[in-house]
Amino acid sequence: MSKKLAYERYQWFHGQIKAGRYPNARKLAEEFELSEKQAQREIEFIRDRLYAPLLFNPTQKGYEYEDDSYELPPIWFKEEELLALCLALRLASTLPDLLGLLSVGPIA
Repeated sequence: MSKKLAYERYQWFHGQIKAGRYPNARKLAEEFELSEKQAQREIEFIRDRLYAPLLFNPTQKGYEYEDDSYELPPIWFKEEELLALCLALRLASTLPDLLGLLSVGPIA
């Protein structure tokens, strides 16, 4: 599954909780045509890796947040992507400012 689709699932699940709809693995599976086992793994990822304060409400048969102020992280990078970004910024900082040189005028 692509990262974009996974993020879409996380956003949907988060939005359902924020709207007070108490989503569960079955609802997530139905919405995104997943198996219930895969949907449960997605919920566990949200809880364990994104540190969402999820609580299962047995009365509502779905999840809610223990802390309503929780928000999903806005940007996601793999470790390799973050390292590449840092290296690119480091390399870019060593380049001369060509725009500054052009505004000075011709060298005599």
